[in-house]
Amino acid sequence: MHLTDDQIIEIAKHVQADDLPGDLPEIAELVGTYKALKLGHAVGFGRVYLHRWNDNLDQWSRVMHLVVDAIGRDDAQCLAENFDGAHVDIPKCDAFWTSWRNRLICSTDESQFVLGRKHGLSDRWIREIQKRGRVNENQQDLF
Repeated sequence: MHLTDDQIIEIAKHVQADDLPGDLPEIAELVGTYKALKLGHAVGFGRVYLHRWNDNLDQWSRVMHLVVDAIGRDDAQCLAENFDGAHVDIPKCDAFWTSWRNRLICSTDESQFVLGRKHGLSDRWIREIQKRGRVNENQQDLF
């Protein structure tokens, strides 16, 4: 799933660090929820090894280049120093992204056309997401 920075920022406003999957909550405590989400989106999923920090760019791994590109050099250094040679598990977050995108679509008063452009979806799909959201709102709690 492709997300823009604006979409990640909007999701980060509504998400707490503890709601994040995998090791992203620990990352969010160090660099913030937005950058943890951005890192999860940029890296994708899998086990990422964060080697000791090195100021020499030629000695960085491909993963470290991805991390620096996603969250910046200072925050990447902070992560590398805190995880110092350990691995970080970043699960596949497609269900997480879809769930939060759908919540944002259902919680706004913007037109279907605007929402479709913003999220890269058709008007028909926006209507379907909003319809499902209304059904879930009206469902009574069993407990």
